[in-house]
Amino acid sequence: MPIQEPFLFKDANRNACLLRGFKELHESSLLFDVTLIVDSKEFECHRSLLASSSDYFRCMFTSDLAERDQREVSISGVDATSMELVIKYMYSGEVKLQASTVQNLLSAANLFQLSDLKEGCAVFMGKKLDVDNCIGIHFFAQAHECGDLEFQAWDVITEHFEEVAQCIEFLDLSAEKFVEIIQYDDLQASEEDVYEAALAWLQHSPEERTSNVYDIFRHVRFSLMDEHYFYDRVKNNTVLQAEPRIAQMFDEVIRYKLLKNRWMEIDLRLEPRYGADFCRVAVYTAYLDDEKKQVLQLYGQRSDEVTRLHGNVLCDLPSDIENPALLVTGNNDLYVAGGDQCSSAVYKWCSEDVATFDEIASMTIPRKRFCLVQLDKYIYALGGCNLEGNLSSVIRYSEDNDEWESVASMPKALRCFCAVAYCGKLYVFGGESEKVNKKVLKGRRELNNQTLCYDPRDDKWTTLAQMTIPRALSGCTVYKNKIYVIGGFGSITESWIKDTSPDNVLDSVEVYDPVTNSWEVGVPLPIPLCAMGIFKYYGTIYVMGGENEEDVSNSVYYLSDEGVWELKDEMVTGVTEITIHSSYAILNVDVDAD
Repeated sequence: MPIQEPFLFKDANRNACLLRGFKELHESSLLFDVTLIVDSKEFECHRSLLASSSDYFRCMFTSDLAERDQREVSISGVDATSMELVIKYMYSGEVKLQASTVQNLLSAANLFQLSDLKEGCAVFMGKKLDVDNCIGIHFFAQAHECGDLEFQAWDVITEHFEEVAQCIEFLDLSAEKFVEIIQYDDLQASEEDVYEAALAWLQHSPEERTSNVYDIFRHVRFSLMDEHYFYDRVKNNTVLQAEPRIAQMFDEVIRYKLLKNRWMEIDLRLEPRYGADFCRVAVYTAYLDDEKKQVLQLYGQRSDEVTRLHGNVLCDLPSDIENPALLVTGNNDLYVAGGDQCSSAVYKWCSEDVATFDEIASMTIPRKRFCLVQLDKYIYALGGCNLEGNLSSVIRYSEDNDEWESVASMPKALRCFCAVAYCGKLYVFGGESEKVNKKVLKGRRELNNQTLCYDPRDDKWTTLAQMTIPRALSGCTVYKNKIYVIGGFGSITESWIKDTSPDNVLDSVEVYDPVTNSWEVGVPLPIPLCAMGIFKYYGTIYVMGGENEEDVSNSVYYLSDEGVWELKDEMVTGVTEITIHSSYAILNVDVDAD
């Protein structure tokens, strides 16, 4: 008889038979070898069934724990009703779920590491979600690591915030949990609704909650409220005004409402919540990978919902400019000017048609590596260079007249510097200049650590306290009434002269105080960077892109509340390539209606 290959027999009913056998033993009260005691109630069980069903019991009965050899075992952290349901589930594979018991049952399933039962309870709770229970279920799911249920409940909270805010669960929240809800962007609510909800929460228990006024109301974005509502309903609230930090915030809001063009000087949150029909994003110049054409690309809040030309691209740049200076005004008008082709062209982006730039009055001379800064009602083009060398000239543009006019030149011809407006003046930091050798009439390139200040009222420049480190291709912005000068490179080398790459790139941050005309050392960047984007976003400083000796960076860093730099995320480049001379700005753009 020929030798045959062995045949593996699989009994498809075996698992069911085994479970049915344990169930019959349990119902017949046979072969019990352990008694679980919960709230003085006893449950006779089989160790082998408990250990094979639950890692919790497996560890209890197979390790060196005292319970391993005990005939009676007390169980804490679960109520008797839930324990009874858990035992029924382990012996039968089924359990009846009810709204009155499911929450405690999920907690028990979590304790005993019964993942399928836990998931079943979460699904059942998800079907019972409504505006009255979504708050409690959200935080319950969060505590028990039920991700899907947590997000389901969060969706109800965010999409029906105005209704949820009237529920007793919402009003009974602790200050910490309350902040956890109102701090996020994805509330489908106006800022007036968020304020009214915070006020109702405060008034629900005023004596106990007055000490939490700042912690709560600092997350209300007063700057986005209707001006009349803020003036009539908010700014004179005596409880809020009694908190000095809130009163200071109100002063900032009024300043922002009156002086929109000085938005960079304030530290308020200007990003709308998801209930708005627009979002606030960073825009920056980049090249398409497959062609030498520059585009404006998006980063940030809801950027995937923005009406745009294609992919991550907001729009193409005009063909006659490359690596231009980029500026967004307080009225949300986007301008691009000059650039590496030594162009004098200036364009204004038309937000109604994402593909359209309108050409406006050209600058009086071509410029690249210069700064474009708004100071109140004018846009200033400062310094830079062209085919004739570095420039000291400064011109300013009036949108009302669509024309440029000259103002006082800078004391020194500079390129690759950084500049910012603050309290009605322009500040210029660092940059590259040429020092002329009178004997040979030849310029030697050098870096500067100078601080220059322009006062348009006098049409004069003054030289202020110097930075510690000379630098070029750095960035700057105003934060907490001081000016942060960040990164750059610190020496002129052959590679930089040949325009290939910078050397001695800096992680250094210096902080200038305009009131005292003094400098202090800031917290250094996580990595050395130059030519990066520096802008105010979410009420703090963001550092985006840039380059160092090793590579072009796609990282985005921000200055945290603790005063340290944190990695936020990576820029999504898609089909585009960031370059060392990319320009950056913050822009409000419409989101798709659907």
